[in-house]
Amino acid sequence: MEPMMIYYDSTAAYYELNGVYYVHLTTPYTISTDGTYWVSVTCDVDYAVGGQWFWTRVDNTAPIGNDCYWRNPGDGFGTGAITWTSAT
Repeated sequence: MEPMMIYYDSTAAYYELNGVYYVHLTTPYTISTDGTYWVSVTCDVDYAVGGQWFWTRVDNTAPIGNDCYWRNPGDGFGTGAITWTSAT
């Protein structure tokens, strides 16, 4: 499973509230055709300063219809997820 095309690309600041990090996209994007779309987030943080960063689905009841995938090309922490890998 590889992403094929980038439809929207943005840099956004985050904020933290009670240990949960939020990103607000200031420019909305409207999807104009049917299909499967993925959201990808890259976190650029110094491990010594910010610690380890995780991605998780907050609302597991939402009808999003697909699993989440992740990758770590440098194989940090020896997970083996050097290509897009199912997170479940």
